[in-house]
Amino acid sequence: MSEKIHIGELIRNKLDEADRSAAWLARKTYCDRSNFCKLLKKNSIDTKLLFHISTVLDFDFFSCYSEALQKSKVNEPQNKE
Repeated sequence: MSEKIHIGELIRNKLDEADRSAAWLARKTYCDRSNFCKLLKKNSIDTKLLFHISTVLDFDFFSCYSEALQKSKVNEPQNKE
């Protein structure tokens, strides 16, 4: 994948836009706050948790990956065999 997605940063940005804290989202997702803060530093997370976070923040984080996938397909050289 040519485009790098840092999901932790994307989640942090959405939290900032919503004027919410990591502690708030940790409570909403039933995660320990300290573990959740570590999660925000990761570039990938479990899909079940990402689904739950998407629901709580009302944002489809999976669409970021779909967009990157579509861009990578456009930029791939076509193999003609």
